Amino acid sequence: RRRPDFTLAAADRPHLADICRLVDGMPLGLELAATWVEMLSLPQIAAEIRHNLDFLETAVHNIPARHRSMRAVFDASWQRLTNEEQNAYAQLTVFRGGFTAAAAKAVTGASLPTLASLVKQSLLRATPGAGRYDIHELLRQYASAKLEESDTEESAVRDRHAAYFCGLLQEKAADLKGARQQDALREIESELENADVAWRRATDRQQLAQLAQSLEALALFYKWHGRVREGHATCGLAVDQLHASTRSAGAADRAHLLLRLYTWRSVFDLWSANYDATEQALQ
Repeated sequence: RRRPDFTLAAADRPHLADICRLVDGMPLGLELAATWVEMLSLPQIAAEIRHNLDFLETAVHNIPARHRSMRAVFDASWQRLTNEEQNAYAQLTVFRGGFTAAAAKAVTGASLPTLASLVKQSLLRATPGAGRYDIHELLRQYASAKLEESDTEESAVRDRHAAYFCGLLQEKAADLKGARQQDALREIESELENADVAWRRATDRQQLAQLAQSLEALALFYKWHGRVREGHATCGLAVDQLHASTRSAGAADRAHLLLRLYTWRSVFDLWSANYDATEQALQ
C-alpha cells in the first residue's frame, strides 16, 4: 500500500523474513517498518530496526498517539508493571542469548512469580523444555534504556552478571576434563553470549580473579570446538587491556594471568599454523 510499484524480488525474501522476526510478527511493527519502503531497501530497513528502536515510528497523525511508535506501545506496557517488575525487567536486559531462572535470581533478584508475570504479559518468552527465558531485541533495547537511567544500578547489575558467569565457567572447567565433558560443552554453548559479555566486563573492570576463573573453560571450549579465531580474540582482548593498565596493585596476579593468556594464545596460533606468532607468544 505504501508503494504500489513494489515487487518482492527473490533476493529480498530473507530480509523480509528478518524484518518479521525483528518485530516479532507484531502487526504494528510491520506497518511502521513499511512506512520506510519508499526511501530504503529491505536490507537497510532490517539493519535500522536492529540498531535503533526509535526507527520504528511514524509521523502519520490520524492514528492514536500511543500507536505512533513501538516506543509508545512499550510505554503503555511498562506503565502496567509494578515497581518490582519494572526493576527486574530493566536488569534482565544485561543478559544475552537468554537466561535461566537461577541466573535471573542471582543477577537481578527476580523471583519465579515475577518471571511468570512478565511471561504472561508477553514481555518475556519462556522455553519450558530448556528452562530458559529470553527478551525480544526491541523490548530489550527499550528496557535497557530504563536501566541506563541509573548509572549506579546499571554498573552494579553488570558486575553481578560478570561475577555469576565467570563463576559458572569455573564450575564447568572441571567437567570439561571428566565424564560430563559433552554436557559441559553444551551448557557453555547455551551461555556463550553471556560468557562473552561477562569476559568483556571483567576485562574492562580489570577483575583479575574473574578472568582467571573463566579462562580455562572458555579456552578449552573454543579449542575443542575448533573456534580458533574466537579463542585467539578472547585472549588477545585481555592481553591488550592488561598491558594497557597503569594499576600497580596485584602485579603478581596480573603477571601470572598474562602468562596463562599468552600460553593459550600460542595454542590458538599453533592450531592456525601461524608458527611465527606462536613462537612470539611463547617467547
